Amino acid sequence: MSDNKLFEIKNLKTFFHTEAGTVKAVNDVPSIFIRVGFLGIVGESGLENR
Repeated sequence: MSDNKLFEIKNLKTFFHTEAGTVKAVNDVPSIFIRVGFLGIVGESGLENR
């Protein structure tokens, strides 16, 4: 695999803590290689304005 990747994500984990317990939405995905010219990530930031 060549090194011309835009970026690489290793060991991706996303957990959500709820009253019922922890939900493992993504657990230890080994590697994601992004080689596109455009990438968009949309979602909640988890921050609240007070």
